[in-house]
Amino acid sequence: MTKREKIIVSLMVASIFYGAYELLLAGGDQPEIVHKADGPAQLQQFVGDVATSLAKVKPSASLGAVIKAAETPWAQDPFLQQVISMTTQRARTADQDARDAMNHHYTGFLQMGDRRLAIVDGIEFEIGEEIDARGHLLKRILPTYIEIGRPGTEENFTLPLEEADSAGSNAAVEERTDGTAR
Repeated sequence: MTKREKIIVSLMVASIFYGAYELLLAGGDQPEIVHKADGPAQLQQFVGDVATSLAKVKPSASLGAVIKAAETPWAQDPFLQQVISMTTQRARTADQDARDAMNHHYTGFLQMGDRRLAIVDGIEFEIGEEIDARGHLLKRILPTYIEIGRPGTEENFTLPLEEADSAGSNAAVEERTDGTAR
């Protein structure tokens, strides 16, 4: 055994001997078990003593104001405002989703056999892939537009294909009567 192992084993043996000594020989002072008096008479006396001691204590002015405010009936249910706030929040979230979806740019369409890819903000995506950190998914890819939505919702946002015209600016693609883009 190395010196380190000898030290560890000796400390372990010493702690085992000390634990055995405390458990078997020293024992220490055992806490005394107090037997509580049984019966309704002692219980009633205890409750009476507590009630009289509480009657002697006068509440402070601030505690009295808190107690008085707690006893008054509420003019409006405080939880009702929370429900209204959640409904308003859902409406705000839907409006924000529409604005967020419109911040994307659908700039390209690729089809290789049965596989369709949409280029959104310069990155290629397939159907079902998440296109941003807010959870928008690509739900449908067509040559002229894509549909974006959130999982589990029926509400989708349509983004038209944008192409660079001869001047270099982005313009939405118009669809011909035969279904092809120009």
